[in-house]
Amino acid sequence: MKKKIVSSLFLVATTLSMFAFAAVPMASAVSTAAPLVAGSSGADSIVQTRLLSIVETIKSIVRSAIPVVFALAIIYFFWGLAQYILNSGDTEGREEGKNRMIYGVLAIFVMVSVFGLVQLIGNTIGLDKLGGSGATYDINIPNVQVNW
Repeated sequence: MKKKIVSSLFLVATTLSMFAFAAVPMASAVSTAAPLVAGSSGADSIVQTRLLSIVETIKSIVRSAIPVVFALAIIYFFWGLAQYILNSGDTEGREEGKNRMIYGVLAIFVMVSVFGLVQLIGNTIGLDKLGGSGATYDINIPNVQVNW
């Protein structure tokens, strides 16, 4: 039962980290594409403003969540280390501590790997910055001129 809970927590942490690292460039791409989706009328301008506001809110939440998830993985690792050391005479307790350390290291590895992949893909397609202050995104989205 405990292994299922630990596995579930590990899965949730890695999924959250993948979403978090991918969400910032995707949200920036959406905010760049928003003027193309919305037209120039007043109603479309309101939709565009609301869309950009939602995207900025998501980006700020994700930027805040990334360090928290890393900290949780590191705390989980050290919790396993403490459990391993404190249960040096108990084989079952040491095994549980060892498993927690392994899951903590795997979570950190997965988060760092996803961060690296997102950076690589972002640099490949032209997203040079991961949403830092003053970041600009020059995404060339093809469009078609229609003359009626």
